Order: sequence, then structure tokens, then C-alpha cells
Amino acid sequence: MRIKREKASDQALREWLIIQAALLIGTLLLTTLHFCGVHVCLLKRLTGYPCLLCGGTRAAVLLLQGRLAAAFALQPLATLAMILGVPAAIAFFYLLFHKREVIHVSLSRREKQLCLAFALVLALLNWIYLLQTPSPARLKSWQIPLIWDAPNLDLDLDTDPDPGIYPDGTELKL
Repeated sequence: MRIKREKASDQALREWLIIQAALLIGTLLLTTLHFCGVHVCLLKRLTGYPCLLCGGTRAAVLLLQGRLAAAFALQPLATLAMILGVPAAIAFFYLLFHKREVIHVSLSRREKQLCLAFALVLALLNWIYLLQTPSPARLKSWQIPLIWDAPNLDLDLDTDPDPGIYPDGTELKL
């Protein structure tokens, strides 16, 4: 593995800003839809099975509340990605805009294969965990309220007719 720092071009700055703006807009849109009761996971809607990142939004809220263990129990892979990704993005942002540098990581073919295999194993283990432990059971075991039931969120979400019922009809009893 080779890591190299070099000066960033204006093009790199523009690309970074466009990517970050798109991620922010997408995240805000998905979170708004989720708070309004619209669940956009196509796999879960069609098959009833959770996708690889089902529960990621709720895990992010739990992380913001400082409930690391509960977030990890709800969605381990997304929680790990947020814990590692946020500091990495901040460091990249600092280098790009303050130092005007970018970091290039070069991997050999073998290193790329190992990284891909590791990522696939993590994804598979996470998905098996999600399939074996339904969301209401994970929530109940950690006493995790639904987002619109959380008392410390200053949101007016009283439009949901029954916040204790999931869209698939299962009931959460705490």
C-alpha cells in the first residue's frame, strides 16, 4: 500500500463540494421521508426482508443521542461506517480546503482483492444478523423507542396514527 499527499486542484475542490452536496441533499430527503412515515427501502417493500442498510437512519439518530450500544445492536454495519466515516470525511475536508492537499491511496491487486473480500464478509455477516433478528426484537431488546416516540427530539410528529405499529403490521411493545 502506498499513501501519497499532493496538491489539490480547483477541479478536485469542485468535485468534493458536488459530492458532499448530493450526499447531504439525499440524506435530508430520505430522513424527511422517514420522519413522515414513508419507508423507501424497495427490497423490504417488495420482499419483506431487510436490505443491507435497513435501520441505518434510526442507528444514526441513536448515535446522535450518544447511545452507541443501541445503535450497534440495531444496525452494526451502518454504525461502524458512521463511526469511521465521519472522522475520515472531516480529515479529508480539512486537508482539501485548509491545506489544499488530497491523499491518494494506491493498493496492489492482491490488497484490493483482500479489501473487497473483507468488505463482502462484513456485509454478509451484517445481513445475516439483520435477517435473523427482526427490527422490533432488536429495538425491544435495547429499549429503543421509535424515532417519533423519542422524547428528546424536538419534532412535531403527531401525525402518525399509531406510532407503536410498524408499517409491516408488527407491534412494538416496550
